[in-house]
Amino acid sequence: MVVPSGTIVQVFGLKSAPKYNGTRGIIMSRGTSDNSGVIRYPIRLFNHNGIIIAARCSNFKPCRDAKEWIVPPLQQSILELVKTKGNYLGNEEYCHIFTKKVWGELSETIPALQLNISKKSPDFITVAGHKLFWLELDAIGHHLLLEKCKGSWRVFQSHIKTRSVGYTANEWCFGDMRGKKAWEKYGGGKMMSDGDLSELMDTISECQCVVKKLLNTVLLDSVPNIDPETIACLKKTPRNIKDPMMLRRCNDAIVLIERWGSSLMRRIQGPEGCTLIGFDYITQRVEPMSSHIDVYIGSDLIFHIPKKLYEKCYALYNALTGEIIEGPPFIMMIRFGVWWEFIRDPDTGGAVGFGFRAMDMDMEKSMAERLERAEMLTKTIRNIA
Repeated sequence: MVVPSGTIVQVFGLKSAPKYNGTRGIIMSRGTSDNSGVIRYPIRLFNHNGIIIAARCSNFKPCRDAKEWIVPPLQQSILELVKTKGNYLGNEEYCHIFTKKVWGELSETIPALQLNISKKSPDFITVAGHKLFWLELDAIGHHLLLEKCKGSWRVFQSHIKTRSVGYTANEWCFGDMRGKKAWEKYGGGKMMSDGDLSELMDTISECQCVVKKLLNTVLLDSVPNIDPETIACLKKTPRNIKDPMMLRRCNDAIVLIERWGSSLMRRIQGPEGCTLIGFDYITQRVEPMSSHIDVYIGSDLIFHIPKKLYEKCYALYNALTGEIIEGPPFIMMIRFGVWWEFIRDPDTGGAVGFGFRAMDMDMEKSMAERLERAEMLTKTIRNIA
């Protein structure tokens, strides 16, 4: 029997490790022969801290996801949804498109509220029931979904593919990504505890702090055609600016900065591309003799980032996504990180930079009712709003 990778299975009949019997998991890749010539399949278990076991076909059977993870309007779990809609969802590598598509299966998009997680254990960690959270981290160029069910959590995400990095939603959920610490901690349908989720949220909180530091020490000083006095004010908070005229100048400057950042992203997507000078793409580390990382678009130097600050960004981004941090996230920082705690999207009124949405998935509701419920639930979670 050949079992396709990505198949959800239930383990049974194990004699050497009976504690895993009855546990569900995912077939990570095709089976291989052991020393006795027996075909064994690597299975990533959903619980038991996501341990990977090698089991013969007689010790597992294909099954559905556990019933508590089934979403009534979909008649399947989010994990199963990614699999069954592989061409539409599973093959998506752009994180913001993937999260929006999954959310769209259940509700229309609602304005995001501010995700301020400077406090430990934000409210949504303790919210009961079956919930879905969409974290919109535009200030670092990443989106992800958090699903909570009966005290356990799952993380869903994808990452744009460039060079040898990146992965689709299918690869995150059903592939073998051993070696990427983020996947080992959060991927493959692994069921996480509140403590695991708190660790992930602490990483995002650190990202918020580093974005602010980068803006104030490197990124804002790199923006062209804005006078030094205005740049200096942008490094403060709006509450510390008493002059209404200066506040207006800052607001106008933020618009110009966003446009400049947008133009840089268009250049990256064109033939010029983006290169990090001082970074070794083979070892995926800063070159030993480099004191800075220089971000180039074509032949133009855009940012000159100190080594230690880049390494901090790299460590946090890698912990969250499993990938290296290249040029685009730094441009997203300049586009959406300035005064993110205070800025709102002029079209939707939603948060900019770091935002979240919440959805209740316990009940069968019409699309309109689920939309209304999502708006109410998102606004209820005030500890991070």
